[in-house]
Parts: sequence; C-alpha cells; structure tokens
Amino acid sequence: MQHRVWEAALPLSAAVALVLGLFFPTPGSVYPRSLVWRYQDLLPKLGPIAFVGASAMLLFAWATWGLLRFGEPPPEIASWLYFGHGAEQMLALSLLFYPAS
Repeated sequence: MQHRVWEAALPLSAAVALVLGLFFPTPGSVYPRSLVWRYQDLLPKLGPIAFVGASAMLLFAWATWGLLRFGEPPPEIASWLYFGHGAEQMLALSLLFYPAS
C-alpha cells in the first residue's frame, strides 16, 4: 500500500474553501502499490484499512470535543483543539464525498 494525494479532489476542496469559507483539507488515501490492480481482488485489505483510518479520525474528533466540552484547557491550547476539531469535521465530510476512496 502507498499513500496518494487526491488530485481530483483539489478543485472540490478549493471550491468548498472559497464558497463556504471553511478549511477543507484533502489528505488523500492509501492504494495498492502496483499500477494495475482490481478493486474486487483487494477489497479484503482495503476495507479494514479504511475502517482503521475512519476510526482514528473519529477517536481524535471525540477526544478534541471532550477536552473542549468537559475540560478547561488554557486559551492557547484551546485554539489548537478548535482547529483540530474543525479539521476532523472537514475530513469526515470528505469521507462522505469520497466514500470509496
């Protein structure tokens, strides 16, 4: 597996950022290393990889939300937590736009 940037998503993320005024990251995804591969053959590997990636994002989003909601972080740390939480929300939106990536 290797990480590849989503070249096709760059125009979409730029449009979302300009139109809605939101930070919209386009991180990419993991793909098989070979240039020729069949999705059906590698689905048993790609499914768990996608699940772990989405779970890590969800865990980070819950952690930042919990710290901001129930904790009292100093203002300089809280600003980073707000940024991280917002970035995670945008990444979750990208999973909705590109569910099979």
